[in-house]
Amino acid sequence: MKNTNLKKMLIAFICLICFFTCYAQTIGEHYYLNSLTIRDGLSQNTVYDILQDKAGFMWFGTKDGLNRYDGSSFKIFKYDRTDEHSLGNNYILALYEDVEGNIWVGTDMGLYIYYPERDVFEPFKQLSDEGTTIDNAAAMIVGDKNGDVWITVERQGIFHYNLQTKALRNHTLKEFPFLTSNVHCVVFDNSETIWIYGNGLFYSKDGLKTIHPFVSSDGKKVFEGDPLMKVLPGAYNCFYIASVGGGIKEMNLSSGKVRDLLLTDETGERIWCRELMSFSDDELWIGCESGIYIYNLRTDKYVHLKSSMYDPYSLSDNAVYSLCKDCEGGVWIGSYFGGINYYPHSYTCFERIKGAWMLEAINLRPIEKSENEDFVEFYGHFATDSIFQSHRIRQPLAFVTTDPDDDFSILETTLDLNQWFAFKPVLPTDKLSNINYGQQNDDNTSRKILAL
Repeated sequence: MKNTNLKKMLIAFICLICFFTCYAQTIGEHYYLNSLTIRDGLSQNTVYDILQDKAGFMWFGTKDGLNRYDGSSFKIFKYDRTDEHSLGNNYILALYEDVEGNIWVGTDMGLYIYYPERDVFEPFKQLSDEGTTIDNAAAMIVGDKNGDVWITVERQGIFHYNLQTKALRNHTLKEFPFLTSNVHCVVFDNSETIWIYGNGLFYSKDGLKTIHPFVSSDGKKVFEGDPLMKVLPGAYNCFYIASVGGGIKEMNLSSGKVRDLLLTDETGERIWCRELMSFSDDELWIGCESGIYIYNLRTDKYVHLKSSMYDPYSLSDNAVYSLCKDCEGGVWIGSYFGGINYYPHSYTCFERIKGAWMLEAINLRPIEKSENEDFVEFYGHFATDSIFQSHRIRQPLAFVTTDPDDDFSILETTLDLNQWFAFKPVLPTDKLSNINYGQQNDDNTSRKILAL
């Protein structure tokens, strides 16, 4: 009797999934964004940088504090005059995790390192070979293949810290009159050539002993005198470059050719780019003052995401300053006025195996929480955040699926937390259907069975 009921449930699930899949294909792809702002515990709504650490935590650097998000709540780090190990400055510009798992925090007045094992911050006051310390705005922090840390600092040039020897070198760049000391960042290509940018694009093949302006294959100094906002290494030995005057360009390092990608939007307005992120080899996310442009590098077409007062799932604010793709394929978006948006990875409910569509797994799970918790809000969190999931899974977890050796048999077992992440079914994020067999459909019911 039990197996018979489960078979009926399986059929109902499959029918519902077929309906949702067909419906989704007819309406096309949509970008549904969740939002997190000061109302949700964020310390401030201007988000300059975003980082996901090795433990899965999301870090957000704002104008007023550093925020760590665990999938359900924020922990805020700020200056505390009574705590010598607190963060020394609240205006966060840059974040970086080194190979040892420590978080480097660039502020508008100096640099700090967070040591997670001790839960403390320490100011980085290392003396450089030039007798200088990092005192000004640390605008960007990156690492090289050796695990060394590179920091660009306003009016102080570039600092290079060897994590093994603990030696700090300050490249003041004063010997290069064609450069300004306000270099925005350093970037490394596959050959470990150092690229630096600010007011133009330059490179060095000898550790900054000599520096040269980039010249394209047709002999032009394409970026000369043009303030560069971002240089992003991409696939196929290419760089993607955002500048004030030239919009978004693709530079092929093998051929030296440069091509325009996006200078104006669909209305003819010039693009003012703040951030670039590679979502895949063929998809580039462009964060601008006018929203996000999701650019297909293969077709040269784009989707423009903008804030809309009529759409609660649109961008919270058009001025996008930071982008970060997490380990699950979701995208975190930091804006100037609107806090954080999150775009969860779009999963498919079926997998084609040897030409046939197969439903991989079904999980029936009781959900227990305060009677005041809204289920839809909870599920939106649960379906997109693995850290949150780990806190909301009953142990042991009942698991029901079809027998791979017998289509007419049901397998029942339990999973521990690690097994859940290995076997969890795909969770829909935009459409839910509650099935209450033989029960009245009551929003306050303590059990919900979803069509996956």
